[in-house]
Amino acid sequence: MRQSKAVSWALGAALVLGMSGVSLAQQGGGPGGGAGGGGGRGGWGNPQQMQERMLERVKTELKATDEEWAALKPKVQKVQELQRQEMMARFAGRGGRGGPGAENQNQPSNPIAEKAAALRTTLANDNATADQIKAALDALRDAKKTVDGQIKAAQDDLKSLLTVRQEAVLVEQGILE
Repeated sequence: MRQSKAVSWALGAALVLGMSGVSLAQQGGGPGGGAGGGGGRGGWGNPQQMQERMLERVKTELKATDEEWAALKPKVQKVQELQRQEMMARFAGRGGRGGPGAENQNQPSNPIAEKAAALRTTLANDNATADQIKAALDALRDAKKTVDGQIKAAQDDLKSLLTVRQEAVLVEQGILE
């Protein structure tokens, strides 16, 4: 179980870095150049292609038929997207691409990242009161609870379509708990 958690974290970090690479490519920066330059990122390739390969691996490990996968794929993607939002928020402003506090304007809205940025801004203000800090902290905690609830609901929705074996595979991969 410890090894699968490590693999999940590694895959999640790869997705976060891959999504950051999309932004750099769209802005024309970073290794590989402009919008089409996906090959120059140290072998990472196009983030969308990487995600499709990962989804294909999930399908293979689930031993899902094409018909089953048509129903499962969007649910797997929803869980992964919510988990990615949560993970990206953890790394936001912690020295990732662009340095501490760098905001990625091309990423979809992420309530946790927004509240974390607001808390960082409040903490950077030496004149912030304890009440202001507490309000920003409470807002971040509420955003995390909301996203956690969304992840749980998406996981439950996905579980309703799975066999016990498939559920076990997705627990091992960190997609389900």
